[in-house]
Amino acid sequence: MFSLPFGPAYDKEIVLSDNKIIPFDHGAISTYIGRRKTPAGHRLVRGGRVVAWLAEPEDGEILLCGLEAKERLQRIEAENHRLKGIVWSIHALGKVAQVLPEAFAFPADKQGLLPAEDIFHQLMARDVISILDALDERLEVRGAMAVDQGILVEYRGDLPGIEEDLAVQIGETLTSRK
Repeated sequence: MFSLPFGPAYDKEIVLSDNKIIPFDHGAISTYIGRRKTPAGHRLVRGGRVVAWLAEPEDGEILLCGLEAKERLQRIEAENHRLKGIVWSIHALGKVAQVLPEAFAFPADKQGLLPAEDIFHQLMARDVISILDALDERLEVRGAMAVDQGILVEYRGDLPGIEEDLAVQIGETLTSRK
């Protein structure tokens, strides 16, 4: 099993049970078996609740994720084990969620972990065009445009100015807000 990103260690005892609030807001709890130096699995914590699970399989090489990993961790922890906690910022948890979205059993637990701009960058060109087409079909929408860092990606409808100038203006406005 791989290790997760570093963070301050949580040195107090961790008690795991259903509906138990974890004493730190965001981070991970790693499960170690016996004297092993590498973890057998991880729990991801958001808002003091365990929301995601990762575990090594009993046999095979495919990583277990979500509820399947939760069940595997419960079987592992029936024997001699130790738990280690690490504390992260919500941003660090979001980065892990971006790499391992399968670990989250429920999609709602992932929502809001990543800034909206990161989600936008994952949109493909055909998705952007579909969104703009759908917006342009609405009666209350005069025009729509997609801009990436001040560069016009695509537009539809009747915009209140020259498209390229509007794209630059939007890019400057967004940059000034960061």
